[in-house]
Amino acid sequence: MNSNVEERVLAIVARTLRLPVESVTKEQSFEDLKADSLDATNIVFQVEDEFAMRVPDHDMMRLRTVRNLVDCIEQRIRAQSAAS
Repeated sequence: MNSNVEERVLAIVARTLRLPVESVTKEQSFEDLKADSLDATNIVFQVEDEFAMRVPDHDMMRLRTVRNLVDCIEQRIRAQSAAS
């Protein structure tokens, strides 16, 4: 896993949920973090801005954990790299 992507995603999740970054791990679910649907949407918007990409709706529906989000972003980055 690209630690830079992971660190950036963890920072976005922590900032959006107003949590200390050290309290957020990639193993946590968004439910564990007490994120509601609005929080989850805001996290995805922030991630899209940070990485200059769009997370398709079908991918958003599968995001249950921070790890899922990190994996999704890494897959999109690899796909963009392969396409260029």
